[in-house]
Amino acid sequence: MDFGSIKIGFIGAGNMARAIMGALVESKTVPQRNILAFDSSREALDLVLNRWGVASAADNAELFSRCDVIVLAVKPQVMPQVLEELAQKTRRDDGRHLVVSVAAGVSIAAITKILHRGLTGDAAANLPVIRVMPNTPALVGAGMSAIAGGALAGENDLDLVQALLRPCGKVLIVDEAEMDAVTAVSGSGPAYVFFLAEVMIEAAAALGLSQEKAGTLVLATVEGAARLLNADDKTPEQLRRQVTSPGGTTQAAISVLEEKGVRRAFIDAIAAARNRSRELGK
Repeated sequence: MDFGSIKIGFIGAGNMARAIMGALVESKTVPQRNILAFDSSREALDLVLNRWGVASAADNAELFSRCDVIVLAVKPQVMPQVLEELAQKTRRDDGRHLVVSVAAGVSIAAITKILHRGLTGDAAANLPVIRVMPNTPALVGAGMSAIAGGALAGENDLDLVQALLRPCGKVLIVDEAEMDAVTAVSGSGPAYVFFLAEVMIEAAAALGLSQEKAGTLVLATVEGAARLLNADDKTPEQLRRQVTSPGGTTQAAISVLEEKGVRRAFIDAIAAARNRSRELGK
């Protein structure tokens, strides 16, 4: 897909916006001159301007008017205020703009309720909305992004967003009803892995290893296990059983994890993340 003439604007310049922006620039998917950014934090805005060499807009309204694709990369709590600001602009703009939201929990219905207020027919059709749930490994091109299109988003819109996100990693189309679960599993998922690595390093230090050695051992182990999961046809359970010899050291560790209810705790934790995603969308 040729992005030579498409202008993409980012409202918000936080971690997720920086991850996507950086992937687009480094992969040369989109020319730097075609990427605009605005953030109410001058520090955050300067960071992306200096690092990626993209352009800036004076405010959200100007960014909206100049861009074909608008990425809403703001916190869920700030979304209504941003949408109200953009809604004023849509009344005076008859162009087509694809709106892409990466805000956790904020439904397409909640976005269009404000953005499409007072619009009918072609005016509303010119503002299709797509939700995206990316994750932070997009910073190193190893992200997982799930996308769900609203009723007005056509196949071409979904294709365009998929093409924009591929430099960040893998892309999966889902139903919007699945987005809260996606948020809990892959959106928050990297933190679960980081937490596990954190605990493993803590345990290694308690066993007498230095922080440096513990970090080297744990990070290489996590990376290797992830690569094996992707390279092997076996399920995670099969791979786990493969290294869990009866009566061995791994079996001793797994038995303690099961006795302490770690499996149940992880399931409950992911459900809590899903529930919080639902709350943020209200």
